[in-house]
Amino acid sequence: MRATRKMICTPFTGQTGERGIIMRYSFEFKLECIEMYERGDFPDTPDGVSTKRFRDNIRQWKRMVDSSGIDSLHHKPQNRKWKPEEKLELIVKVLAGESCTFVALSNGIQPGMLYQWVNKYKTLGL
Repeated sequence: MRATRKMICTPFTGQTGERGIIMRYSFEFKLECIEMYERGDFPDTPDGVSTKRFRDNIRQWKRMVDSSGIDSLHHKPQNRKWKPEEKLELIVKVLAGESCTFVALSNGIQPGMLYQWVNKYKTLGL
């Protein structure tokens, strides 16, 4: 059984949107969560987020660090404009058999976004 330890959530910023509060955790908070995960512990789940979702986030942060290094935990600029050639390069990797999640996380984007690009490419050829 995994132990949990009380840790104060220090969100990077809290924004409200259509689906409620959007949490962006600080680099330091993510790092401590990963260190606890590696020891077999989990921090307490912050208010407003399900335990499953929070633990899935920690596992995703761990995969990001393993594949791209610790700097991948830093926040990226929002609304980056991807050139068609850049999108195509990532799409080709997925179509060649690489995991969509791995390709996305190693390039600093959410897997859902890359999944949409791949599906659009398959249906429209764009």
